[in-house]
Amino acid sequence: MKYLDYSEKKKHGKPDFPIQYYYVDKNHEQYVMPLHWHRELELIRVKKGTLEIYLNNVSYFINAHEHIIIQGGMLHRGVPHDCVYECVVLDLFMLCRHKNDIADSYIMPLINRKSVINPTVGENYELRTTLDCLFSELSAQKRCFELGVYSLLYRLLYLLYRDGMITEAAKETRTEKQNRAVSKMLDFAQNNYSENVTLSQLAQVGSLSEKYLCRLFKDYTNMTPIEYINNLRIENACHLMIHSNLSVTESALESGFNDLSYFTRLFKRYKGVTPSVYKKSHNEKA
Repeated sequence: MKYLDYSEKKKHGKPDFPIQYYYVDKNHEQYVMPLHWHRELELIRVKKGTLEIYLNNVSYFINAHEHIIIQGGMLHRGVPHDCVYECVVLDLFMLCRHKNDIADSYIMPLINRKSVINPTVGENYELRTTLDCLFSELSAQKRCFELGVYSLLYRLLYLLYRDGMITEAAKETRTEKQNRAVSKMLDFAQNNYSENVTLSQLAQVGSLSEKYLCRLFKDYTNMTPIEYINNLRIENACHLMIHSNLSVTESALESGFNDLSYFTRLFKRYKGVTPSVYKKSHNEKA
C-alpha cells in the first residue's frame, strides 16, 4: 500500500478549536492503534502499563507517566501492553490563524515539516509538567479551559525549541516531496469540494504545474483530479439524502453540483441508479 492509503480521514475537535482529547482503554474501539498518519500533531501520555509505538519503522516503549510527541505526516501505529493511555490530537494551524513573524518562524516550519520534533520527552521536567497540565486541562474542560490550552501549547513549543528538540529537517527526497504535495491537494479537495475547485487552485496548493499535477494525482489515487472531486461530491450527496431531510436537488446543490441533469447522469454512472431511486430505496430500508 502507498503512503496516502494510510491517511486518517477523521476530523478532530471543532473548526474554531481543532484539538481533541481521547481516553483510551481496553474498551476503546481503537485500543490497538492501526498504522496511519494525519497532518495534525499528536501527544500521548501513558497512565498505566506500556504502549509500544512504531514511528516511521522505529519502535518506542512508553511506560506509565511517560510521553511521546508524534509530528504530523508521520506513519505510526501503537500496540498496548495492558495499557491505559491518553491522546491529544491538534491542528497547529490553530496557533497561526493570524499571519505574523512568530507563526512564520516557529509554527509553519512544523506544519510544512521543514522542522522535525524529537518524539521522546525523556526526563525533561518542564516539558513533562507542561504536557501533564495540557492533558489535565483538556480532560477536565473547566471554565475558560481554552485559554489555558492556548497558553500551554505556546509554552510547549517554546520549550521544544529552547531545549533543542526541534531541528531543521533533512532535505526531502523526491518521494517525500510528492507525498507532501499530494497530501496537501487531497486535504484541500476534501475541505472545498462543495465549491468550484479548479486545476489551477490544486496546482497552486501543491506547488506543481497542472500537467504534472494530473499525472501525479492519477498515480496516487487512480483517478483524475476531477474524478476524485466528483467522487467526494457524490458520496456527500448520498450521505445527505440518507441522513438528512434534504431533497435530491438540495443534496446535489449542497455537495457542489449546480447542474442537476449532470448530477443525475454522473450519479447513475457511479451508483448504477438515479438519485431518486437511491434515496427511495434507502428510506424504505430505514
